Amino acid sequence: MAEWYGQGFDPEAYKKERAAGGTGTGGGRDQYNQDRFFIKEGEEKHGIFLTDLKDGYKITEHMLWDNSEGRPYYMPCLRRCAHPGKCFPCEHNSYSVPNLGLTLIDREGYVIKKGEKAGQIVKNVKKLFMIPSKYIELFMRKAQDAKGLRCKEFKIFRSSKQDSRLGNDWTFTREITAEEFTREKIDTTPIDYLKIVPVMTYLSQQEFIDAHPGIVFKENEKAVQPPSDATDHTSAPPTSAPSAATGAPPPPSDDDVPYEQGAEHEAGYPPF
Repeated sequence: MAEWYGQGFDPEAYKKERAAGGTGTGGGRDQYNQDRFFIKEGEEKHGIFLTDLKDGYKITEHMLWDNSEGRPYYMPCLRRCAHPGKCFPCEHNSYSVPNLGLTLIDREGYVIKKGEKAGQIVKNVKKLFMIPSKYIELFMRKAQDAKGLRCKEFKIFRSSKQDSRLGNDWTFTREITAEEFTREKIDTTPIDYLKIVPVMTYLSQQEFIDAHPGIVFKENEKAVQPPSDATDHTSAPPTSAPSAATGAPPPPSDDDVPYEQGAEHEAGYPPF
């Protein structure tokens, strides 16, 4: 699904496909950006982990906000990978955050908004669950209490927009058996991170950003910071009230606290 990054980015093909109603991903779905787990303020969900922490995928990434589309784009940091190199967002002072990617089943799923199936609920949706490094210790404790995360169901709640978009109240409920997975026809195959994580070069980063004129960088005084409730960016645009002083939405929640770019870690990975 991410081959279009690895093959290089064609701005004209992107614009043409988007104008025709496509995704701009060479005909495929951009799973890396679209299939992330987020929870709204005041919402309660239930999630089943398909992977344990030891099986997670470590990656440091940039979150770039696109004013035109009203959504974030996530881009791997090329300075903090196994083979560090030049990184276009880093050169524009875009902060990066080290994450650990797991696979989670979103029990409640989503409501189809368009087409013949509009209004139908799709449940037990496989999601990419990206844990910022500052929350790793929390999930280590949850894993210890539940004797591992794999096949364990949690009740998840988010109290306010100031809380993490992953939720701030996680309660272990039970372990899901193989029979239950089979009965509910839930695919238990974890997401193949190496297939969906964009394989980018400095040039393809620059071409992608150039093709999205709405993307702004942190140091730009006219930049609009992403709202704290940037949830499922496949749905309606965020509705956060603008700031009276700047006309910009409120800053991101604390799970988007800037990562210290001067830090150096073994093999380019964060110290989880």
